[in-house]
Amino acid sequence: MSEPGQDVRRSDPRLERALGPRQAAVLEVLWEAGEASVREVAERLRAGGADLAYTTVLTLMTRLAHRGLLARRRVGRADRYRVTVGRGELGAALSREAVGRLLEAHGEEALAAFAAQLREGDPAQLARLRALLEAPER
Repeated sequence: MSEPGQDVRRSDPRLERALGPRQAAVLEVLWEAGEASVREVAERLRAGGADLAYTTVLTLMTRLAHRGLLARRRVGRADRYRVTVGRGELGAALSREAVGRLLEAHGEEALAAFAAQLREGDPAQLARLRALLEAPER
């Protein structure tokens, strides 16, 4: 963990749009720390200027764990958290989550809208999608 009083690094704007600024800040702290308790994360956020209560940070971290973005392990009487994906992998994880929700909610309509959007957009993206669909599964 960094020294108290250091600012929390500003999150990637895409990360903030996808998760909101508070959840993004929690991930930034945990990426930097590797692993931390709710109390440690709350202290780090407050040292960086965030006005968040312990219970708010607990709620944020519980939600991130529920989404599979944080792993929790019990150490004594406290839980320790770590991020389950690297910075570079987060976009893909959030995209899978969003696409899954979209397909679950709208099924065929979502597929049709996605196809129409790709046809109207960048031809290179449509070619990339075709290549992905034809490639063997990993």
